Amino acid sequence: MQTQTLEANQALAAQIARVAEQNQELETLNFALRRNLDQSVGLCLTTLDAFWPVLSNQAHRVRELCRAMAEKLQLDPARRQVLDIAALLHDIGLIEVHRDVIRKWRERPELLNGNELSRIQHHPVLGQELVGFVANLENVGQTIRAHHERFDGTGYPDGLMGNNIPWLARLLTIAVEYSTFPYEYAAPEFIRANSGTAFDPEAVRIFLRSLPHATLPRRQREVLLSELRAGMVLADGIYSSSGILLVSEGQTLSEPYIERLRSGDRVDPLAPSLIVYV
Repeated sequence: MQTQTLEANQALAAQIARVAEQNQELETLNFALRRNLDQSVGLCLTTLDAFWPVLSNQAHRVRELCRAMAEKLQLDPARRQVLDIAALLHDIGLIEVHRDVIRKWRERPELLNGNELSRIQHHPVLGQELVGFVANLENVGQTIRAHHERFDGTGYPDGLMGNNIPWLARLLTIAVEYSTFPYEYAAPEFIRANSGTAFDPEAVRIFLRSLPHATLPRRQREVLLSELRAGMVLADGIYSSSGILLVSEGQTLSEPYIERLRSGDRVDPLAPSLIVYV
């Protein structure tokens, strides 16, 4: 009897050891998957920043808004991750559109011609395709594809209406609108006024309750050298064509400083556009 008990205990101990080993292997695999995912998302963000830093700044602002909503809703970890990544990469599809077209779309959308409008409206589709190259991001891709749909069905690319729009995309849509609205102080009222048409009313309520709890990076915009004005604060350093740092990030510009930059540009041309804080 003692022999049988001893054998049973040894078998149980061996089974526990195997389970522990399998759990360790699974944890190692999960860590590798998380690391690969983080690296893939980071690469996409680096690409977006290299294409146009303003879009990268917007992505981080949208993420903070979405994180505040996720906290208010107490979303489960899986859906938080989907919303978080979709917020960061929602405009990755714009890398196929010329920056001048994007700027026109943001500032004077009525001036877009048919081809330009078509390229703009394709960017959520391309965004879904690009994140599709990363494993396990199907829900992220669906959320990105739907972030320009409208609650009344007049959005793009698929003309989805109401509850047919993925819930996370309905949240993301409002965060993007707030982040890109020309006058941030007026954005909440615009969102409230378009509840039920552009935006899901429940998503609007969640957003407005979450907004005070969001800590956003300072907004940035692109300006030409000729558009620099005294009092503007640089959001990125200014470099000479040979790569020498001329003015550091965070520098508040004065008229004499701006004039020196313009004079220097005539001798050693600077970048055609600069990034300043709004």
